[in-house]
Amino acid sequence: MLLAVVKYSWTFLNPGRRFACCPKDEKKQYGYMTWVDPEWDDRAFGVLVKLMKKNVQAEEDAKNWEEELAKANRELREIRNEIKTVW
Repeated sequence: MLLAVVKYSWTFLNPGRRFACCPKDEKKQYGYMTWVDPEWDDRAFGVLVKLMKKNVQAEEDAKNWEEELAKANRELREIRNEIKTVW
């Protein structure tokens, strides 16, 4: 007998809503899934979607900052190498 596991949905259709499903990995699941939480009211749904969108934007910003930092570090290494060759 397999016991269901409870997970959270982080889709824009069901943000933060818990559901029970088969504990096996997605490729081997039996297809069992049921919602634990009722649907959100309109206000709560709107707040959750807004927060999720802000989170997506924050993750994109962090990725861009990491890329900019990596570029700056490459440029710094190049400048240091140029200085070494001059001295």
